[in-house]
Amino acid sequence: MGRPGALKLSNLKVLPPVRQPGKMFYAAQNFQEHVDEMLRAGMTPKEGPKFTGEKSTSAPYLFLKAPSTLAGAYDDIAIPAGLKKIDWEAEIACVIAKPGKHIKAERALDHVAGWMTTNDVSARDLQVRADRPGLRSDWLNGKSHDNFAPMGPFLVPRAFIGDHMKLFIRLMVNGEVKQNGNTSQFIFTPEEQIEYASGILSLQSGDIFSCGTCGGVGQGTNTFLKVGDVMETEIEGLGKMRNRFVAEAV
Repeated sequence: MGRPGALKLSNLKVLPPVRQPGKMFYAAQNFQEHVDEMLRAGMTPKEGPKFTGEKSTSAPYLFLKAPSTLAGAYDDIAIPAGLKKIDWEAEIACVIAKPGKHIKAERALDHVAGWMTTNDVSARDLQVRADRPGLRSDWLNGKSHDNFAPMGPFLVPRAFIGDHMKLFIRLMVNGEVKQNGNTSQFIFTPEEQIEYASGILSLQSGDIFSCGTCGGVGQGTNTFLKVGDVMETEIEGLGKMRNRFVAEAV
């Protein structure tokens, strides 16, 4: 028997650990395997030089996702009507506790409250616009639909994570493993991402960094999520999410 007064997590409505972040930063192409698979899938400009994962000649590539996309760890996610290429991106996220600007990477963890499991759900149908071929990507259309940022179920304080650079990242769809990576494979570390972003704008308490996904996204094999699919996202020591995909009510 459980402790008196204890409740089962499965019987609760689990909300995102951070309800109203001011900013949500996302790292694009931050694992070598993911860079390679997106190059093969044609998700880069056809003309000009391409980023191939070389860190010494580049900087972190971050974009913003709307805080209204937040969902709980067990919430359903509606596939927007007419879209066929809904993809998964298992990621580890950190939450800013101490505000700051021009934060050096070696001091960045002093500003971090803790870590979470998350998923950067993406609409690949809309991420590259056929009517604007000269633009790199449409981040709003591709990333910021309702419930496209499930997070949780826990915010684990930094003190309880021994080494955030040695955690497995795993994603399953309908019980089949699709992603199986490790945070040791980051091109740019979370600390380097915090330094980069804080050189542009001030970071505030509650801001979130979703630090990039490993190889194995659906775009790499032209395999996408459909109504009825169950997506499970897990980061070692941070908990597992389970999200079911449903049809959008229109």
